[in-house]
Amino acid sequence: MAVASYLFLAWFPALSPVALVTLAVCLASVFLLGHFSTGTGDGRLNAFLIVFLAASGVSAMLGGSPQRSLAGSMPMIPAMAVFMLVAYRFEGRRQVLQALSALIFAAFVASLGLLVNAADAGLSSDPRMLVQSLGFSQFVVPNDVAVLAILSPFPIAVALSSSANRALRIACLAIVVTFACAVVAVQSRLGTLLFLLSGVVTVVATRERGKNHAARGMALLACALVIPAIAVDAWLGWPLLHKTAHVLDTRFSLWEVAFQMLVERPILGHGPNTFGLAWDVHLSQAGAPSAAPGMERTPWCHSLLLEIAAERGLVGLGALLGVLGRIGYLIFRRLDLRDPVLAVPLALSFVLFSLAALFELTLLRQWVVTLLFLYAGMVSVISRTDRK
Repeated sequence: MAVASYLFLAWFPALSPVALVTLAVCLASVFLLGHFSTGTGDGRLNAFLIVFLAASGVSAMLGGSPQRSLAGSMPMIPAMAVFMLVAYRFEGRRQVLQALSALIFAAFVASLGLLVNAADAGLSSDPRMLVQSLGFSQFVVPNDVAVLAILSPFPIAVALSSSANRALRIACLAIVVTFACAVVAVQSRLGTLLFLLSGVVTVVATRERGKNHAARGMALLACALVIPAIAVDAWLGWPLLHKTAHVLDTRFSLWEVAFQMLVERPILGHGPNTFGLAWDVHLSQAGAPSAAPGMERTPWCHSLLLEIAAERGLVGLGALLGVLGRIGYLIFRRLDLRDPVLAVPLALSFVLFSLAALFELTLLRQWVVTLLFLYAGMVSVISRTDRK
């Protein structure tokens, strides 16, 4: 229950201290009572995680701003605690589903808050101000709602499942509709693209043989995602449609800056959370159009892999790729992918997370770090129980 409580309470700044205390007390009690053993985890995944954490720590200490780097690495502490409790204390799917349910319910509450704020603010509201005015610790910029798309395969799969009871299916469908409307309301291009991909792939991946599941699923998807998305974008004056032509070109200068940072310090990088400090110097060298005085600065490079390479060097990048690769291996080689409610949505969610990592994600966001370590923990326990 401690993990589920943390995953829910961490979304709300006023309750975050309670969430951290609950997580710390649970982890300490597990250690003190001797109920902790790493022998049940996946050895290779553990090794990659250790190397990644070590690379982060060493690069922080040897980088240009150790204090700033250590502050930027703080989200990994509770995320690592979540991994340890999930990977080594969870006993099976039921506890994993409880943790996921708490996380998805918190995201649902946040989505409702976004929609209420959007309705109050009206058509002229700035998406960034709209997101930040809510005060949710997980939402800083509009593209942070990509987490809703990344989590969406779970409620979509349940809504399409013939084995789930009717009330649960209706509740999951309501969650999916709310997620979709929230993503469009804050005009997130990445979130919208991931959401549409999530819906189509989840319908195909969870199809039931001998039934018109695909046709019914596509019809349900159209009603739950496409129609509300079009309606909300039309109500706002089609801002999302106008922004879709500029997905990559706004990131090229940032990626060039990150690459220059990697070239300067290729082994261990400049230290976590240093992209913002190096931005002005590198931006002038890159000749980016937003180098003019007064333009908004971006403290992350809109690509998780390039961020790790620039700030933690090739050692950190190799360790992260090892973590992602091992998680993918455990999902697609060890899990029972005939399970349409947990294993299949988990695989699809991880793929969406990996795609988002290419174009947007940053470890400065608590939800990104938490999801990464939660994936590692979930695949550890599920692959262990499936193998048994």
